[in-house]
Amino acid sequence: MRTLARRLTDREHGFDDFVLLDVREVPERGIVAIPGAVGVPLAEVLADPEDVVHRLDLAHPGGVARELVVHCRSGQRSAQAVRALTDAGARA
Repeated sequence: MRTLARRLTDREHGFDDFVLLDVREVPERGIVAIPGAVGVPLAEVLADPEDVVHRLDLAHPGGVARELVVHCRSGQRSAQAVRALTDAGARA
């Protein structure tokens, strides 16, 4: 499996297409930010995952949904977000 850093580089050069969702809280993202990530705190994801899927605009030309990669500090919040977003139709 490719590392996130490699995937970000590939995305920047047009060789990969995915949405990176950072579910950490705003103060945490202020300490260490990932360029190109979309920040939506976990509580907001869990409150309305369908809305988050819609806002992230995961549609891809050709009908295949773009992959959603979810990030947090330890993996616990991202796992919760993946479950909720997958249930809402995302390919996470």
